[in-house]
Amino acid sequence: MTGRLLLRKTAFFAFIAGVLGFALFPLYYALVTSVTPSGELFRPAFFPDHWTAANYRAILAGPFLRSILNSVLVSTVVVALTLVFALGAAYALARIRFRGRAAVLFGVLAISMFPQIAVLAGMFDLVRALGLFGSLGALIFSYLTLTL
Repeated sequence: MTGRLLLRKTAFFAFIAGVLGFALFPLYYALVTSVTPSGELFRPAFFPDHWTAANYRAILAGPFLRSILNSVLVSTVVVALTLVFALGAAYALARIRFRGRAAVLFGVLAISMFPQIAVLAGMFDLVRALGLFGSLGALIFSYLTLTL
């Protein structure tokens, strides 16, 4: 019985190791190719002969850091505003009894059944009319609209 249990445990851990290897290999390959010189990319090897940080220097010398900063700024503002508006509305709808509460909840449910892509044409016109086109404000406004 003990030998059989040991065999089952070994088979289970071998299966888990295989699944992890299969799932993590693309990440490993992406990291290895990021430090491999461009001349050696098409030579099959699990470990590169020469390591270089030139790819990272090229990325960081361009507008990449500015793009990352913009993404962090937009996502932080959108999450904060969404929490403020959504928590207030959720508290009011959950705790306060008022006339038309069921209609508001039904409206929220009905609106959530439409695909988000259906509001893009109207949102584009609104963003253009507000003068936000091509700015971070347009991103914040559109993400806030889609999350709420």
